[in-house]
Amino acid sequence: MKPIELVEIMIHNCSGEGDTILDPFVGSGTTCLVAKMLGRNYIGIEINPEYCAVAEKRLAALPNMKLEAFT
Repeated sequence: MKPIELVEIMIHNCSGEGDTILDPFVGSGTTCLVAKMLGRNYIGIEINPEYCAVAEKRLAALPNMKLEAFT
């Protein structure tokens, strides 16, 4: 799993609110989770159904939460 703080810095510095982030290897969904929290759209690709379930559960737990660290 990628450190959430590192992903947060990369997404914040390399995209703007409303942009779309592509993660072709979703795994547990850290990149999509941070994108959602920073107000970005996301597209995640994952072949393993177990990882898909984990990522979906994590994303569903944060329906409207946003990170405020950089705003």
